[in-house]
Amino acid sequence: MNSRSFLSLRKAAGLTLVELMVTVAVLAIVVSIAIPSFNGIVASNQLTGPANEVFSMMHFARSEAIRLNQNIEFCKSNADGTACNTSNGKWPGVLVMRPNTSGTPTLLRQLMFDTTFNVNSTHPLLVFNSQGFIRSSANAAISGTLRVCSSSSSLKDNSRDLAFVSGGRVSISKNNVTGCTEPSQ
Repeated sequence: MNSRSFLSLRKAAGLTLVELMVTVAVLAIVVSIAIPSFNGIVASNQLTGPANEVFSMMHFARSEAIRLNQNIEFCKSNADGTACNTSNGKWPGVLVMRPNTSGTPTLLRQLMFDTTFNVNSTHPLLVFNSQGFIRSSANAAISGTLRVCSSSSSLKDNSRDLAFVSGGRVSISKNNVTGCTEPSQ
């Protein structure tokens, strides 16, 4: 190999300053587009997680009612997460309870919400009977919605609505709700 071809190989292997600047500019454009999308994905997942946990707890309550052949309560918790709270308003958490003849229910599952979420429902207490149907405390068939909502401005669909029907079926849908209001009956 002569010295001239050796020098031409060394020159071809390096980057010029212009090539490096173009690469950095393209990288900056890609990052500026990707970061806002990534923030939206993270915010959406932070909302979907608690909604899926509530969905799972509703299915757990239904399956326990069928398995134990007795009523199981799915309810809004008090601030401590120790007892059901049947008042209207924001839900600090969710409880799954098994009523006892002694009067003190047994806590089966508990989920407390992050304060950044606004959780509301048309019914603060659902009773799953031994057939898996959803009833009120007065044993009336009920249907409604439980809403898990975020006030994050980076979310297009800031609400996950868990619609439940008296037959025990629950479904989740994404919605855009202004002000995280309580779902309508």
